Amino acid sequence: MSEEKPKMSLNDKRPILIILVITFLLSGIGFTLNKLKNTGVSKSIKGTELISLDLWLDEVPTTNSKLFTNNDYTNLIIRNRPHGKLKITSSNCIPLTTKRFYLRRVSIPTDDEPMTEPFSEPFLWQCRLTLLDNQALSTENGYLSHGNQLKMGTRISLEGANYRVDGFIVNIQPTKLKAKVSD
Repeated sequence: MSEEKPKMSLNDKRPILIILVITFLLSGIGFTLNKLKNTGVSKSIKGTELISLDLWLDEVPTTNSKLFTNNDYTNLIIRNRPHGKLKITSSNCIPLTTKRFYLRRVSIPTDDEPMTEPFSEPFLWQCRLTLLDNQALSTENGYLSHGNQLKMGTRISLEGANYRVDGFIVNIQPTKLKAKVSD
């Protein structure tokens, strides 16, 4: 004796169909809002702008005063996430000349305290760099670049072939040039 399987009627499939229709509608709404460049209730994107970032790097340990050169590229890292290569538009490095950093101790066996002798070259520098970023989105709360909110005081790292140094953003300003939009 064979048992016949009961056939599913349309009434039995209705909850599954309703769930599928709701899923497709919500997906469509999500894609539509994404195309309108709306990232949330409080962060509507106004457009793409070309901005320049002024960075302050304190205590860069090097004897090379030309570590950062104009029109060179460096990798920017924000919150331990690579941000991409940015162009250095200007750099200004000055040596730290305070005795705490600029003098070294040489031990000479005498009854007095050890003598201090200056280094022949400075080994710690303070640098101010300006980087050009062409992928910043302008929002009501500032600028958004590669998923990171750019604010003054944000800790950053710069990485190149010969260096990895830490610093922070001291100024963000739009430039007069047109931004390249890559959608």
